[in-house]
Amino acid sequence: MTDFPKYPLKNNREYPQTFDPKDRYIRAIYPNGEEYLHSHDLNDSQAMLGHQIKGVGDVLLKDGNVVHGGVITVHGKSGRTILESGGVYIGGMVHDVDEAKFTIPVDRLVSVGVCLVEDIVTYEDDVRLKGAILATDSYGEPGADRLRRIARWTYDEATCEGAFFEVYQVDHGVIIDKKPPPQFDPINSALARYDREANGHYVVSGWETIALGPTGGAQIFSIGEGTINVWGSKVTREAAMRIVVDEDADLYEVESEPHIISNNASGNTKILLNHGPVARIDAATILSQKKERLTHGAYSGVSDPLPDTSVAQIIKVSQGGKVYKEGSDFTRKGDSIDWSKMGDEPAPGSTYDVIYRYLDTVKPVSWDDKSVTVKGVVPGSTAIIKYQWALPRVDLIVVNREGRISYIKGHSTMYDPWPPNAPNDMIPLAEIVNHWGRKPEVRNVATHSVHYNMLETHGDMIYDLYDLVAQERLRRDMDSRTVTTKRGLFVDSFLDDDMRDQGIEQTGAIVGEALQLSISPTINTMEKGEEPFLLPYKEETVISQPLVTGCMKINPYMAFEPLPASVRLSPAVDIWTVVRTRWLSDVTRRIIRGWGNRSRTTTSQVTERVREERRAAQFLRPRTIRFWIKGFGSGEILDKIEFDGVEVAPRKV
Repeated sequence: MTDFPKYPLKNNREYPQTFDPKDRYIRAIYPNGEEYLHSHDLNDSQAMLGHQIKGVGDVLLKDGNVVHGGVITVHGKSGRTILESGGVYIGGMVHDVDEAKFTIPVDRLVSVGVCLVEDIVTYEDDVRLKGAILATDSYGEPGADRLRRIARWTYDEATCEGAFFEVYQVDHGVIIDKKPPPQFDPINSALARYDREANGHYVVSGWETIALGPTGGAQIFSIGEGTINVWGSKVTREAAMRIVVDEDADLYEVESEPHIISNNASGNTKILLNHGPVARIDAATILSQKKERLTHGAYSGVSDPLPDTSVAQIIKVSQGGKVYKEGSDFTRKGDSIDWSKMGDEPAPGSTYDVIYRYLDTVKPVSWDDKSVTVKGVVPGSTAIIKYQWALPRVDLIVVNREGRISYIKGHSTMYDPWPPNAPNDMIPLAEIVNHWGRKPEVRNVATHSVHYNMLETHGDMIYDLYDLVAQERLRRDMDSRTVTTKRGLFVDSFLDDDMRDQGIEQTGAIVGEALQLSISPTINTMEKGEEPFLLPYKEETVISQPLVTGCMKINPYMAFEPLPASVRLSPAVDIWTVVRTRWLSDVTRRIIRGWGNRSRTTTSQVTERVREERRAAQFLRPRTIRFWIKGFGSGEILDKIEFDGVEVAPRKV
């Protein structure tokens, strides 16, 4: 629904209109001598003008484009949605929409947009529509009615009495970016084709993927803010977002994996499995040993059955102090003791003790992703483990031209799995190497754009590289002619650290072809609100202005809405640099320039960029963040505070 060509009836009042775009009418013109003005003439005039404006507006905008305001915020867990007031283009005009708050489902794709309701207002609803000029025939008489359209925020499953226009899409609690207007489709299509054919997919800035770890059988990933070009379309995010992916490992059943138990094993025995991570232990078959008391049969030579099946070995048979020998006194016949031999035998009906070993399927005491612990296994025996192995798999996170993030599962293999290929119209962001049950490894593989200043830097680096290669060739030629050791003396030109002993700690630094004591700098950081480090000083007035102008109160009656609460973080931005240095010379060169003790220290500074590498830190340093919240009234109660979806406990100060 993008147009309202006909007006509905209200209070049995008709609103005639004959305008039809197919007639190609563009204006109502009135000839000389016209005696009557018809209502449909006025209605058609407005309809023609609105149709013309809509034709121009549709070239620049589309129904559902946000012209100003209208920022959406969605809580990924609860679905609580906040939409700011703004203007939305619908049907040839920009409609003002008030702020709204509601809750949407987070288990599917939801369309959030505007419900546009149309009604007619008459003089009975608004007395201002009556004639207002005194001493005229029209005073107090009904005037023209008004057509009113009211827009409000809603979502696709909510009740809408009018027409619904989609503005945003929220996929499982994650906002899919909406391109800001205006959108010049022909121009954008040409630019998108040029960018797609020349550059393909690439990241302009940001969009780095970080694994936050498992929770509740799912993995949580954080995708940073930034700008990305996909299939020629630009997608921009102003804030980072989280995605939750259920762990769905492909299992391989290991039927019978043998393990030889150590001769020193006792009590609970831990068995390291050949494959992992382990998803489930199905069975553990071990060789157990136990002692049972049997009652001999009613006659001599009878076979006495043992209480367990799968008997593997009889260790000892005794009665009191008498020990019977296997082979001469008895034999093991399956799961029974056969006394048909002519040797010694317990008296019929008497009891005797038997120690034997048998195969037993036991329940593991515990197990993890790499091992299983069992109890009662015989040292030196073999245990058979049956378990489910979660096969290795590499998955892929991709983004399409609309900014929608998808998770593509790879193909599981026993060894060396490969990531899946991304569709042609999607850019791969990161490869996810799954370590089932633990934090996965994230490889950010997206192609980044290279600016011209970076290309120029790379060109300079290549030139410097050729220069260094040439110098190295000359140096090698010189070293081949003039060796370092001459006549029993060791000569070091102090050009670099090549000739120093790397096996011991070096306390000196080579700077400007001179060996001197090294300098270890101490860097002091200051947080907001702390006193700065300053040299002693004395304040002196340079210029003063004792005169002031008059003033007046801008709002003497204090008529304004209460200010919203404010939140301040310290530090608001955390940026740090980790430097790993093997030799102290590099650090010293950043502070001291010149020729050391043989010359003066200059104030010039030279910065050389050797290489630039960007990657996500493997471990983030812990950092305490202080926050201050103020601006609440005396009757307002703070329920809870969340930082990036994690609830934190405030401390009153």
